[in-house]
Amino acid sequence: QSQVAVVFAGLPDSFESEGYDRTKMQLPDYQNKLIAAIAEVQPNTIVVLHNGSPVEMPWINEVKGVIETYLGGQAVGQAVVNI
Repeated sequence: QSQVAVVFAGLPDSFESEGYDRTKMQLPDYQNKLIAAIAEVQPNTIVVLHNGSPVEMPWINEVKGVIETYLGGQAVGQAVVNI
């Protein structure tokens, strides 16, 4: 059994493009459900978010932490590993 779960989540490219106005601040529902399900069985869950605009986090009280990377570019993976 793992000691920690790291979940990577974020907005789809279509939500981040020019000319698209979001009508809500939610992550896709399947991502919220996945995060909640993992946090239910692994209390040491960390969520790494990749998004260019604010998002609601209905699971925030169920996870140990959130790393907000925004749109970090090609070096974001190594930067997260270094944290």
